[in-house]
Amino acid sequence: MNNKRLLMAAIAATALSLGSQTAFATTIDFVSGTDDGCKVGAVNCTLSTNAYSTWITEANFNTAAGSTGAQWVQQEGSYIDPVLNDYRVFEMDLNMTGEDMWITSLWVSADDTFKIKSAGVELFDSITEFAGNEWNTAIDVHAITGDIFIAAASRLNFYVHDISSDNRYPTGLIYAGTAVPEPAIIALLGLGLVGFGFSRRKSNSAKS
Repeated sequence: MNNKRLLMAAIAATALSLGSQTAFATTIDFVSGTDDGCKVGAVNCTLSTNAYSTWITEANFNTAAGSTGAQWVQQEGSYIDPVLNDYRVFEMDLNMTGEDMWITSLWVSADDTFKIKSAGVELFDSITEFAGNEWNTAIDVHAITGDIFIAAASRLNFYVHDISSDNRYPTGLIYAGTAVPEPAIIALLGLGLVGFGFSRRKSNSAKS
């Protein structure tokens, strides 16, 4: 009877873990667009999809990134913030999702330079990690950083910096990527399989 109960518990745990994995294993595909949040310092701003002639075309970027629909975005009204000389875009699909996520693909182009942060932690700096012309190259950030962790209560932030000292030149950003939930539920599957193995061992011992 005890062995049967162990077996049933192991099967139930395995089924639960498999069900959980299926339910939460959906990949998030995200691309830049005017639906993303934007802040210049502490001031709200609005994104537009203007593109400058020297930037990589959206078609070429999407081809390189294996994505569709990624758009160049920049703040409306002013190319750069006159005080900070940069602005911030955060990705709405990875904005406090309620579960830990891992970015498994990320391509970015920006004018002029950019940093990627989450929860105040710098994850990538194009100045130190890439050798110039960020605006006409689709940069495979993931190939440089590996998987990037975004905590459940955090979000993915891009900080775009204009290296000029005035408002004459546009500052823009385009990106595309994929993310998957933290695979912690695989531990449940492991527990289920361990329980199943234990019950089989007990059963075989009883027979011998």
